[in-house]
Amino acid sequence: PQTPQASLARTIWRVGLIATMMGGLTWFITLPTWILTSSQQIVIKGNQLLGDDIIRSLLPIRYPQPLLWIDPQTIALHLKAKTPFAWVVVKRTLIPPGLIIEVKERHPVAVALSTPMDNLRHIKNIELLDEAGIVVPLQHYRLVNPSFQPPTLQVIGLPYYYQGSWTSFYHTVHQSEILIKVIDWRDPSNIKLVTELGTIHLGVYNAQRLIVQLESLAKLKQVPDVISSNKYQFIDLRNPIQPRIQLIK
Repeated sequence: PQTPQASLARTIWRVGLIATMMGGLTWFITLPTWILTSSQQIVIKGNQLLGDDIIRSLLPIRYPQPLLWIDPQTIALHLKAKTPFAWVVVKRTLIPPGLIIEVKERHPVAVALSTPMDNLRHIKNIELLDEAGIVVPLQHYRLVNPSFQPPTLQVIGLPYYYQGSWTSFYHTVHQSEILIKVIDWRDPSNIKLVTELGTIHLGVYNAQRLIVQLESLAKLKQVPDVISSNKYQFIDLRNPIQPRIQLIK
């Protein structure tokens, strides 16, 4: 049987071994080689709208700090909450010591409005649409980049009407040869475009027909040279094979 003295000696030995190991680990991770001493040791990838320095300034990191004390998941969640990023991935690198932060930004492509607005400067809570139809408040961009300017394209109507079709609709419209300024989706039975040629009536959205409609619209580019824009109300492309110009009576 083990004597009390032997049991005590073994316990002391185990405690000493654990303390030594913990001390060694602490010494290892606090070596100057593994210390994050500057934000310049953080590499940002995937960003275009927000600069590297802006993103670094949002990180909840105090310098110097042992690299292994930094939790990548915590950094990622914090950054996503502060920015209009679709996703954020944070990785530690030991050689050289630092962090790699990969982000995917939500690129706004249009301003979402419920009713037409000539001057957006007076609207306090402007909302923006990205290519996926996700609505992001303009303030999310302005808080991290005060000089950020919203896109010029406007979409009018309730997001409920168009979010399901927005991605395919936008990708087609984005390729139009004719400048499109406004997409009016207030009446889903007759979607309208405000373009450099005036107002265009499209009818109900159909992905394949929209391609033909825009091709037909491109062929009408010379209409203002033949008919003054103040003499017609709109161009009807509900039947793109037979476009109609509605004259002002």
